[in-house]
Amino acid sequence: MTDSEERGVAMVMAYRVERAGAYKIRVDANGKITTFDGTNDKYGIDISFGTADHSTYYAGEHTSDQGLRVVTFEMEEGFWNAIKYLKKFGKDSEKNAGKVWLEQRKIKKEPSGSDGANLSSFVKKTALHFDREWLPHLLKSVSGKASIEYVNEETEVYPAKLDGVFYGFMSMSDIQDGGYEVDEDGWDKTDEDIGK
Repeated sequence: MTDSEERGVAMVMAYRVERAGAYKIRVDANGKITTFDGTNDKYGIDISFGTADHSTYYAGEHTSDQGLRVVTFEMEEGFWNAIKYLKKFGKDSEKNAGKVWLEQRKIKKEPSGSDGANLSSFVKKTALHFDREWLPHLLKSVSGKASIEYVNEETEVYPAKLDGVFYGFMSMSDIQDGGYEVDEDGWDKTDEDIGK
């Protein structure tokens, strides 16, 4: 059961596939998303909503990429209504509420949809790219905790840190057993960086 199901609140599930060196979503030790701009690349972010179809498709296309992970979280109803308004689906009452949500935030640029040839029209409307102006609004619209699934955790090693200090590359089981965290910015580090 998701957080929103327990609270009886309408939410939408969100999915983001990320690769080593490009972890835009940062999640603290308590599962709270702290930013959607972890790489500070000025590009914005791609997120899919509603179903995991797009993230499953994209992750499947990139299974050999280092550090592949899927971040899953929930977004509030007001945000989801705004997407329904912009992409022209859902009930009129939801779209009207979405229009008001957008007007209150003075958001001008509509997110662009996916152009994946093998995806349904709904997925194309809900697998979206958001420009930077959206990032603070996305962050404020997150509800509950995020979860991270490292796709290749059985066969891959990850940069590990503890209290901000780099401890080298470890298996996911060693990271979890030792109380470490994945060092999201540590993919370019070497043994010379251990202890720093």
